Amino acid sequence: MVKAQVKRLSGATAVAEPKPVSKPVESYLPVIAVQTEDEQAQALNALKRLGKGIVLWQEQGWTWEEPEAGSRPEDFPPLAKLLWLFNRAYSHMNHVGAMEHIHRPWYCRECQDDPGDWLGGLCDEHIDHVDSVRRWADWLGLRGAA
Repeated sequence: MVKAQVKRLSGATAVAEPKPVSKPVESYLPVIAVQTEDEQAQALNALKRLGKGIVLWQEQGWTWEEPEAGSRPEDFPPLAKLLWLFNRAYSHMNHVGAMEHIHRPWYCRECQDDPGDWLGGLCDEHIDHVDSVRRWADWLGLRGAA
Protein backbone atom coordinates (compact mmCIF):
# COMPACT_ATOMS: atom_id res chain seq x y z
CA MET A 1 0.00 0.00 0.00
CA VAL A 2 1.31 3.44 -0.92
CA LYS A 3 0.79 6.27 1.53
CA ALA A 4 0.85 9.84 0.33
CA GLN A 5 1.06 12.98 2.31
CA VAL A 6 -1.36 15.70 1.39
CA LYS A 7 -0.34 19.25 2.12
CA ARG A 8 -3.25 21.32 3.33
CA LEU A 9 -3.45 24.74 1.78
CA SER A 10 -3.71 27.57 4.22
CA GLY A 11 -7.24 28.86 4.44
CA ALA A 12 -8.68 25.77 2.70
CA THR A 13 -11.94 24.43 4.06
CA ALA A 14 -12.87 20.78 4.13
CA VAL A 15 -16.29 21.38 2.62
CA ALA A 16 -16.89 23.42 -0.52
CA GLU A 17 -19.29 26.28 -0.08
CA PRO A 18 -22.56 25.73 -2.00
CA LYS A 19 -22.97 27.89 -5.07
CA PRO A 20 -25.78 30.39 -4.56
CA VAL A 21 -28.85 29.83 -6.68
CA SER A 22 -30.13 32.90 -8.45
CA LYS A 23 -33.81 32.06 -7.92
CA PRO A 24 -35.65 29.77 -5.51
CA VAL A 25 -36.89 26.51 -7.01
CA GLU A 26 -40.52 27.56 -6.53
CA SER A 27 -40.12 30.36 -9.05
CA TYR A 28 -39.24 27.80 -11.75
CA LEU A 29 -42.15 25.43 -11.13
CA PRO A 30 -44.55 27.02 -13.68
CA VAL A 31 -41.85 26.96 -16.40
CA ILE A 32 -40.86 23.39 -15.54
CA ALA A 33 -44.52 22.28 -15.67
CA VAL A 34 -44.99 23.68 -19.18
CA GLN A 35 -41.64 22.33 -20.43
CA THR A 36 -42.26 18.91 -18.85
CA GLU A 37 -45.69 18.60 -20.47
CA ASP A 38 -44.25 19.53 -23.87
CA GLU A 39 -41.26 17.17 -23.51
CA GLN A 40 -43.54 14.31 -22.41
CA ALA A 41 -45.82 14.85 -25.42
CA GLN A 42 -42.86 14.88 -27.81
CA ALA A 43 -41.36 11.76 -26.19
CA LEU A 44 -44.70 9.92 -26.43
CA ASN A 45 -45.10 10.92 -30.08
CA ALA A 46 -41.57 9.68 -30.88
CA LEU A 47 -42.17 6.42 -28.98
CA LYS A 48 -45.39 5.72 -30.91
CA ARG A 49 -43.64 6.30 -34.22
CA LEU A 50 -40.66 4.26 -33.01
CA GLY A 51 -42.94 1.33 -32.18
CA LYS A 52 -44.46 1.36 -35.68
CA GLY A 53 -40.97 1.62 -37.19
CA ILE A 54 -39.66 -1.37 -35.22
CA VAL A 55 -42.51 -3.49 -36.58
CA LEU A 56 -41.68 -2.40 -40.14
CA TRP A 57 -37.96 -3.07 -39.56
CA GLN A 58 -38.73 -6.60 -38.44
CA GLU A 59 -41.18 -7.23 -41.30
CA GLN A 60 -39.07 -5.69 -44.07
CA GLY A 61 -35.59 -6.58 -42.79
CA TRP A 62 -34.02 -3.15 -43.18
CA THR A 63 -30.23 -3.02 -43.21
CA TRP A 64 -28.00 -0.11 -42.36
CA GLU A 65 -27.53 2.60 -44.99
CA GLU A 66 -25.49 5.71 -44.20
CA PRO A 67 -27.46 8.96 -44.11
CA GLU A 68 -25.91 11.69 -46.22
CA ALA A 69 -23.94 14.32 -44.31
CA GLY A 70 -26.10 17.36 -43.66
CA SER A 71 -29.33 15.62 -44.63
CA ARG A 72 -32.56 16.12 -42.72
CA PRO A 73 -33.89 13.24 -40.61
CA GLU A 74 -37.02 13.06 -42.79
CA ASP A 75 -34.73 12.10 -45.70
CA PHE A 76 -32.75 9.43 -43.82
CA PRO A 77 -32.76 5.78 -44.95
CA PRO A 78 -35.31 3.72 -42.97
CA LEU A 79 -33.07 2.26 -40.24
CA ALA A 80 -31.27 5.57 -39.69
CA LYS A 81 -34.67 7.27 -39.39
CA LEU A 82 -35.67 4.66 -36.80
CA LEU A 83 -32.57 5.45 -34.75
CA TRP A 84 -33.36 9.16 -35.08
CA LEU A 85 -36.80 8.50 -33.54
CA PHE A 86 -35.15 6.52 -30.76
CA ASN A 87 -32.73 9.39 -30.13
CA ARG A 88 -35.61 11.91 -30.01
CA ALA A 89 -37.55 9.85 -27.47
CA TYR A 90 -34.40 9.29 -25.40
CA SER A 91 -33.52 12.99 -25.46
CA HIS A 92 -37.01 14.19 -24.49
CA MET A 93 -37.27 11.64 -21.67
CA ASN A 94 -33.86 12.77 -20.37
CA HIS A 95 -35.03 16.39 -20.37
CA VAL A 96 -38.11 15.43 -18.33
CA GLY A 97 -36.03 13.43 -15.86
CA ALA A 98 -33.51 16.21 -15.40
CA MET A 99 -36.19 18.83 -14.82
CA GLU A 100 -38.02 16.63 -12.32
CA HIS A 101 -34.91 15.78 -10.32
CA ILE A 102 -32.83 18.96 -10.54
CA HIS A 103 -35.82 21.33 -10.52
CA ARG A 104 -34.46 23.62 -13.20
CA PRO A 105 -35.94 24.42 -16.62
CA TRP A 106 -33.74 23.74 -19.64
CA TYR A 107 -32.76 25.91 -22.58
CA CYS A 108 -31.07 25.41 -25.96
CA ARG A 109 -27.52 26.81 -25.93
CA GLU A 110 -27.80 27.69 -29.62
CA CYS A 111 -31.24 29.37 -29.53
CA GLN A 112 -31.04 31.32 -26.28
CA ASP A 113 -28.62 33.24 -24.13
CA ASP A 114 -27.66 31.51 -20.89
CA PRO A 115 -30.42 32.44 -18.41
CA GLY A 116 -28.20 31.61 -15.44
CA ASP A 117 -28.83 28.39 -13.56
CA TRP A 118 -31.00 26.60 -16.11
CA LEU A 119 -29.97 23.26 -17.64
CA GLY A 120 -28.20 23.77 -20.97
CA GLY A 121 -28.74 21.44 -23.91
CA LEU A 122 -29.53 21.41 -27.61
CA CYS A 123 -32.99 21.44 -29.17
CA ASP A 124 -33.95 19.21 -32.10
CA GLU A 125 -33.02 21.98 -34.53
CA HIS A 126 -29.41 22.08 -33.33
CA ILE A 127 -28.53 18.43 -32.81
CA ASP A 128 -26.28 16.90 -35.47
CA HIS A 129 -28.76 14.14 -36.31
CA VAL A 130 -26.45 12.35 -38.75
CA ASP A 131 -23.73 12.08 -36.11
CA SER A 132 -26.28 10.99 -33.48
CA VAL A 133 -27.69 8.12 -35.52
CA ARG A 134 -24.20 6.99 -36.56
CA ARG A 135 -23.17 6.83 -32.90
CA TRP A 136 -26.26 4.79 -32.00
CA ALA A 137 -25.66 2.50 -35.01
CA ASP A 138 -22.05 1.96 -33.91
CA TRP A 139 -23.10 1.27 -30.35
CA LEU A 140 -25.73 -1.24 -31.51
CA GLY A 141 -23.35 -2.87 -34.00
CA LEU A 142 -25.53 -1.99 -37.02
CA ARG A 143 -22.81 -0.28 -39.08
CA GLY A 144 -20.47 -3.26 -39.13
CA ALA A 145 -16.98 -2.15 -40.16
CA ALA A 146 -18.22 1.24 -41.46
